[in-house]
Amino acid sequence: MNTGGRNIQDEREQGWRQTLEAAKVLRGRTAASPGAAPEPGELYLCRRTAEFPVEWLVVAVEGRRYRVVAVDDYPLVGSRDVELPSGALGGAAVARCGHGDWVGPKVLEPELRVAVLPEPDLGGVTAKVRALEEGPPEPTLLETVAEGDPEFQDWTEGTLAPAVEALSAKEQRSPAPWATAARRYWKPALALAALLALAVGLGVFARGLDRQLAEARARIAELESQGPAPAPDPGGWERFAELERARRVAEAEVTRLRTELDQRNSALASTRDDLTALMDRLAQAEDLVQSLRDSVGDGIAANVRRLVFGMTGGPTRGTPRVVKAGASPRILMELEVVDPEPYRTYRVRFVPKRGDVLTVDNLDRDGAWLRVSLPGDLLPVGEYRVAIEGMDGDRGTELAEDYRLVVEP
Repeated sequence: MNTGGRNIQDEREQGWRQTLEAAKVLRGRTAASPGAAPEPGELYLCRRTAEFPVEWLVVAVEGRRYRVVAVDDYPLVGSRDVELPSGALGGAAVARCGHGDWVGPKVLEPELRVAVLPEPDLGGVTAKVRALEEGPPEPTLLETVAEGDPEFQDWTEGTLAPAVEALSAKEQRSPAPWATAARRYWKPALALAALLALAVGLGVFARGLDRQLAEARARIAELESQGPAPAPDPGGWERFAELERARRVAEAEVTRLRTELDQRNSALASTRDDLTALMDRLAQAEDLVQSLRDSVGDGIAANVRRLVFGMTGGPTRGTPRVVKAGASPRILMELEVVDPEPYRTYRVRFVPKRGDVLTVDNLDRDGAWLRVSLPGDLLPVGEYRVAIEGMDGDRGTELAEDYRLVVEP
């Protein structure tokens, strides 16, 4: 199909090739460097919303507070959303600018940063967020059709709204985000249903144009049936001139409505012709997405060793946790701390029987848990006493919990 010198089919082919190239880059991309503060344009998974198929895009920073909006791959786009280019995040994605909140630094963990949105694409998202602060936008025809779709309403009320509520909840424990898929990649049948809903909406609009065209033709017939006024009537010529002007206006409106109706019918025909090819491409995309998800899961399992230290009683505060030296590039430790009165901040000291003491300072609690991420080579083979010390200006420094860790050869 060619419109105004543009070849729509070639543009779609080019967009599909860009999606495949971006997916290949995503498959080989290394993880973001840990320890850095979140910045606008960075995309994160979140433990608090692990049960929802959404990710969180940082759009603004104020001190130690970060404004984030939801990102998913549901195909319909409303008036408060921004559709991102297919190559920006390695596949189709939509920023839901009306669904987000301000969060603290503990919610956005460096280990869960998954991508960075290019600056030009980020500008469109931030512009939409600022526009929404001024008031609700005026939706286009396609956005009106999408927002009236029951599937879109179910997605907004059943997924996006609960995800924002879970994101804003305090001291909420949830499984690691990699335990569930970050996005719900839609099957071809659902994408087809979305396109058919759009086609139905355009069909309804076309039927409305048909009714307007019929009314205009009836008006023309009525005017012609009246004919010119009789000559003896003093106002006859003025009446005739008025009817003639009305006839010309009605004919111009008929021409305009007929042209618009032809354009809508052409768009519907093009949509129907593309459905078969789109089904094949969606099947290829689904296979590619599954491959990427398997690659991401294998990469996390190979690079991060997770240890959980929980309270079990006894003089040593539980059974020693054992890890093999060099088994993983990083070790993520989750340490439970039960304090009647929590301290302002904490530090963790890894005390070996021989050698230097490794200290990690300025740790904040997330509920009853402290999380420490270390390179695996910082802990040589040996037995360690893991001492958790609470620090407060009034109470000084006190031992809060005590665990044991064994690093085997």
